[in-house]
Amino acid sequence: MLPPPWAPVLTDGRIVLRAHRPEDVPDLVDQCRDEATQRWTTVPVPYTTAHAADFVASRRAQWESGRHLSLAVEAGGRFLGTLDLRPTRDGAAEVSYILMPQARGRGTGEAALRLLLPWAFEALDLQVIHWQAAVGNWPSRRLAWRLGFGIESRVSGLISQRGRLLDGWIGSLRRGRPLRPDRDWYRPPAITGGPVMVRPVDGHDAEPMAEACSDVETQYWLPLLPAPYTLADARDHLLGIAEDQAGGRALYWAVTAAGGDGRMLGEIGLQVRRHEAEVGYWTHPVGRRRGLTTAAVRLVARHALLPEADGGLGLSRVMLRAAEGNLGSQSIARRVGFRHTGTDRDGELLRDGTVLDMLRFDLLAEECP
Repeated sequence: MLPPPWAPVLTDGRIVLRAHRPEDVPDLVDQCRDEATQRWTTVPVPYTTAHAADFVASRRAQWESGRHLSLAVEAGGRFLGTLDLRPTRDGAAEVSYILMPQARGRGTGEAALRLLLPWAFEALDLQVIHWQAAVGNWPSRRLAWRLGFGIESRVSGLISQRGRLLDGWIGSLRRGRPLRPDRDWYRPPAITGGPVMVRPVDGHDAEPMAEACSDVETQYWLPLLPAPYTLADARDHLLGIAEDQAGGRALYWAVTAAGGDGRMLGEIGLQVRRHEAEVGYWTHPVGRRRGLTTAAVRLVARHALLPEADGGLGLSRVMLRAAEGNLGSQSIARRVGFRHTGTDRDGELLRDGTVLDMLRFDLLAEECP
């Protein structure tokens, strides 16, 4: 189905989507000179008044050709951004958006897209709308998530930006799908108990993470870690943590000493699968034999099993696996109250080629203290 011959006016009473006008040029210049816009989009740098004027002047021809369907976002008579739909093939289109700095974090983009997306599905007879963004553009990803886009993968070299190829995320929204998240976006809380505080990981954790994951004992029991383990590996792991939490797959915490300086002394994660989760962890050498990991596992397991009404995840079961011979991990499991429920024979392949059994432990919600 062809689009209308020229841009419609769409409004919810507060936000207005309309065709771009010559008077938008100064605001477009400000929008496209913004540091975040230049970092995450493909606008020319430097961006000039001529660029903005050419953009506005070309909108009608682009619209009538069906190549780019652009709409300005307005509220209270003020220009606040641009939405763009690019039909890519029969029944599919790609959406993109840029907001003025003063419109960000105020629900403007979400309200604008809630106007555009239903109109686009009907007016253009679309079956799917795609979204993509450079890896690291979390505001764009969070907005897509709130609107129900399923983020499907990270693609190497997806986005061409001023002569560079950037890794990107890609997601999709199918016709008829509700405009709401289809999965959790986990934000692990800071929790304190006894000698330990667990908190969300952050960029400052890369250095102690690289130190701990280069340790001989850590490398021995976690054979899938890169070897050698570098600062770049730690930063990539931090990005993977953020992606797992955004995808509703896992939660991760840094283990720190309660009342201390906040330095990471270990990591603990929960891989969530429907009604249950599996806990995994490692400890920095300077954090060992202080009871910190046992206390952290207790806090995280309790958070997983606590009802949602009480601030937990409301899961029914937490699992823990420890290799035969890893007496430290087995001891932690038992001290927290996990029960040994079975053994996966030859369940672990160590880095040196040794194959070990894996002991399985679990803790049920009704058993959690």
